[in-house]
Amino acid sequence: VMELSMGYQGGVRAFQKMGANYGVVVSDDRAEELKSAWREAHPSVVSGWWELQGAAIQAVRSPGMKVPVYGGRVSYLCQHGFLWCRLPSMRVLAYASPSIIWTEPTAERKSRPQVQFYGVDSMTKKWGPNRLYGGLQCENIVQAVARDVLVESMFRLEAAGYPLVLTVHDENICEMPNGQGSVEELSEIMSIVPDWADGLPVAVSAWEDFRYVK
Repeated sequence: VMELSMGYQGGVRAFQKMGANYGVVVSDDRAEELKSAWREAHPSVVSGWWELQGAAIQAVRSPGMKVPVYGGRVSYLCQHGFLWCRLPSMRVLAYASPSIIWTEPTAERKSRPQVQFYGVDSMTKKWGPNRLYGGLQCENIVQAVARDVLVESMFRLEAAGYPLVLTVHDENICEMPNGQGSVEELSEIMSIVPDWADGLPVAVSAWEDFRYVK
């Protein structure tokens, strides 16, 4: 529950929402303690959130200037009405109509700059203003990189004679005639790390059956 709710800068509300799905019930005070403990145990993740957020703010404030982050594997550029995030694969994510706004000050926190962009709200499913923050940026990048790694494996499987008939989240499903192909070979093909993702740990767990199973 802690990993799922806090890995992308979630707090008490995110923990309680995720905990409800797993039957975990704690007080808000305890959830706050768990949040602090998780962040103290993962300082590199936390600093990465602020690094991403700072890069996005700098890019929006300086249109046309590329702002690298994560050792240059990712970069931000504000141009032509979008904030662009270049991924390690060289594919880009786009945030429409970016601007800098200032958060409301609270008793614990001063007002600070934040990037606002327009997109579909994940809760209301309607188009409107959204706020970009480090945890959300991290989530977008992680999910996009995972997608890029998976897609490259799709092309390798097809080229090796494993026809794809379905994909489900992080799964590739291939339909093979009896006696052709193997779980071991499929796993080996999917485990290949793209050049642009050098150093990324990739593990594959494959299965074989006469129908799709979950």
